[in-house]
Amino acid sequence: MIENSMDSSMATGPAEYPEDEWLALSGIQHFEFCKRQWALIHIEEQWRDNTRTYAGDFEHRRAHDYHASEKRGDTLILRDLRVFSRTWESSAIVTSSNFTQLRMEFR
Repeated sequence: MIENSMDSSMATGPAEYPEDEWLALSGIQHFEFCKRQWALIHIEEQWRDNTRTYAGDFEHRRAHDYHASEKRGDTLILRDLRVFSRTWESSAIVTSSNFTQLRMEFR
């Protein structure tokens, strides 16, 4: 029998972090786009919207309306799709996802 020398209190991994502490992909996107904006939003919580951001939010609302999901021909368009990865300890809301039905032909 191999004995684990690591104390269970020192263990790390996905089970150690509750979902509300996972990284939001939007935060990673903010960090990549502008580190100052990321800090204002996620650390200092001092971000203020202006007329342009309000207009963008208004235009973007449909993307977060799950009930606006639709099917066009062989394509299913899902809005406000929740995705997560326990491995990466991250979660996100995908505003619009297109799934196309694949047709396989056997000859």
